[in-house]
Amino acid sequence: MRSDNEILLDVQSGLAWETGITAADFAVTVKDGVVELSGKVASFSEKQCAELAVMRVFDVIALNTEVEVHLSIGDARTDRDIGHALERLIQVSDYLNQDKISFTVENCNVTLSGTLEWEFQRNELMHGVAGLTGLRGLCNQLKIEP
Repeated sequence: MRSDNEILLDVQSGLAWETGITAADFAVTVKDGVVELSGKVASFSEKQCAELAVMRVFDVIALNTEVEVHLSIGDARTDRDIGHALERLIQVSDYLNQDKISFTVENCNVTLSGTLEWEFQRNELMHGVAGLTGLRGLCNQLKIEP
C-alpha cells in the first residue's frame, strides 16, 4: 500500500484534471488510506464528480465526504419541483418499470428505492437523477433482482 502522502498527491491531481469541478473548491486529507473531502460546490453533479475522481485513485480505501451543495438562487428548486422532474425522468425512460421504483424528496435530497433487473438500469437512473437542477443529495436504496 502506498503512503498517505502519495495518495493525497494523486487525489489532488485527479481533482485538478476533472473538467466539471474546480480543485480549489475542495480540501483533502488522507489518513490510513481513508480520504476526507470537504468544501462547497454549486451543484450536486459537481459533488458527485469530485467523489468519483477520488474513488478512482489507487489505494483509496474509503471516502468521507463533507462537501456541501450551495445552490445559486437560479438553481434552487422546491421538493415538489424536483419530484415532478424525477417523475418525468422515470416516465420517459424506455428501460425502467415505473411500478417498481419509488422515491422521496426531502429538503432537495432524493432517496430512490425499489427493484431493478439490471445494473445498467440503476446506473442510468442514478446518472439522470444526479443531473437534476436543484438537487442537494442522492441516496441509492435500489436493489438488483434479475
